[in-house]
Amino acid sequence: MVYGYKFHGKWELNYAIWLDENLIEWQRPNEVFQYTMNDKVHHYTPDFYLPKTNEYIEIKGYETEKDRCKWRDFPLKLRILKRDDLKLLNIKC
Repeated sequence: MVYGYKFHGKWELNYAIWLDENLIEWQRPNEVFQYTMNDKVHHYTPDFYLPKTNEYIEIKGYETEKDRCKWRDFPLKLRILKRDDLKLLNIKC
């Protein structure tokens, strides 16, 4: 349920609502994952975790070099959902 959670924009909120409407269990992850960029270690936490499929979800409007570094170093199953992916799910962007 979306109440009590903070989201980084409407796309994340609308995705959380979609998950709830489709009875898909989700969590806001609090694990921190390391990645390197320009020879420096940084930290990253994806937007969602889906326990049933054991995958992390990142909602992304546009892709940057920083994002590609995060995703390249991510050690677990990560799915990136962009505008077109959300539209295919009938999620308002």
